[in-house]
Amino acid sequence: LTNKPDQPIEAATTSGLSPYKALIREAKAKRADMIVLGAHSGRHLADYLVGTTAERVASRSELPVLVNKAAISGPYQRVFVAIDFSNTSLDALKLAKQVAPNAEFTLMHAHETWFETTIGQSGASISAYEQLKEEEQQRLEQKLYKFAQQAELSEDQFRVEVVLGYPGTAVLERINATNPDLVACGNDGLGGVEHLLLGSVAQTILIHAPADVLIAQREQR
Repeated sequence: LTNKPDQPIEAATTSGLSPYKALIREAKAKRADMIVLGAHSGRHLADYLVGTTAERVASRSELPVLVNKAAISGPYQRVFVAIDFSNTSLDALKLAKQVAPNAEFTLMHAHETWFETTIGQSGASISAYEQLKEEEQQRLEQKLYKFAQQAELSEDQFRVEVVLGYPGTAVLERINATNPDLVACGNDGLGGVEHLLLGSVAQTILIHAPADVLIAQREQR
């Protein structure tokens, strides 16, 4: 970076604060657009993430956070975005587009259907269930296409996936199957005092995804 004069580098150190507090404070003071940091060095992230700097910054920052977890060999080529149709997940998609404008995108939504119980109680046929499932699949796919349009993705730049299943588990399975080099999601945390916790899906992705992770923060109230 120091070989690029149009991108000035400024270095700083600090003491007296927890690392995550210092990072957040400095980023806010510099009016940064994003915080970028590495996963905890020398430890297995899945075993030691809770309480580390990466997790704390991701859960408490008002800025988007990019956590580097894998070796970087060039610009991101394959981006996986977990979509729950919240404004925060749309922000995550738009941020990913800025970070990786020329990448191929997979937009994925995981859901648990609401109509199994209704079908079972009413005694409706299997065909009625299959029809409802197909209609719901098409409706959700169309919503993903609209998200892609809002993020200004070109038609040949993305594909959509709608998967039936518990979101945290289903998202991770599809990440492992598609092998992206960047995973983006919104922090679907419940809020509370200083955003003490990441949302369950965001935390699952941050801990277990083998790729770099970009987390968009929910709108501050």
